[in-house]
Amino acid sequence: MNKNVIFVLVFIGFTVTLTVGRPGDCKGGKSQHCVCPANIDPVCGSNLQTYSNECQLKCEQNCNRNLKYSYKGTCHGRNTPFRGLFKKYWKESLIDYYLGVSMVCPILQSIRQRQDSVSTASVTSVVLKKELEAKQRKLNNAEMRHNENLELYKKWRAELQSDEDRIKQRKAEIDEGTEKLKEQILSGRSRIKQLELEKADLAAEVAEKAKEQDAVELEFVKKKTLVQTVFKDLGAVAAEMQELCLGISSEIMDTEEAEDESIAEVKS
Repeated sequence: MNKNVIFVLVFIGFTVTLTVGRPGDCKGGKSQHCVCPANIDPVCGSNLQTYSNECQLKCEQNCNRNLKYSYKGTCHGRNTPFRGLFKKYWKESLIDYYLGVSMVCPILQSIRQRQDSVSTASVTSVVLKKELEAKQRKLNNAEMRHNENLELYKKWRAELQSDEDRIKQRKAEIDEGTEKLKEQILSGRSRIKQLELEKADLAAEVAEKAKEQDAVELEFVKKKTLVQTVFKDLGAVAAEMQELCLGISSEIMDTEEAEDESIAEVKS
């Protein structure tokens, strides 16, 4: 229930009445006790405190003469109950809807101090008590609606907190996945460097093998050339041997013919 909504009590031995001091905004006077509307139109005081409306600030000025009006709106840099969801549901549930409060500052005065006033002298404590009971019922209804709105606000806050928890959990999962991905990327880079080193070693080995193969091929060509030369030489030798053999065969045949002729001459 709004802290600035007060209850008028009838004390034993001292009769009081509720009269209207004047219409309009509450101004000055420590003896004044204000009942302000619950509409949310925040203003900022010189003490950097946010008040729900200008009437609330002016009521506070009754006890704090140094308090001044700074500007309309919530005080910058302060957490106030007039932001976000709280502001939303407060706008939906104005206590003055039940109370019918206007920008009027009621004043509590003793009948004994106003016996010259016919309008106040005719008000008795019984009438005032009935009025207070009616106001009390309205205030109870307002408090009930206010409590309902508080429960609704708690529900909204719980849902909002649940959403924030889910967002935090999802963010944690994303961060964890990002860390794992970074680790995989670093591992992949290390593997790539390792493969590049292995590739360089393999290329050097291939180059060395190529050099060895070139040397083998050169040696093979040399040996092939030598073999071809040897074969040519062997061919020439074979030709010479064939000619020699033909010459020997011709000589043998000539010798045999000569012997045959000699034998024939001897026989004759």
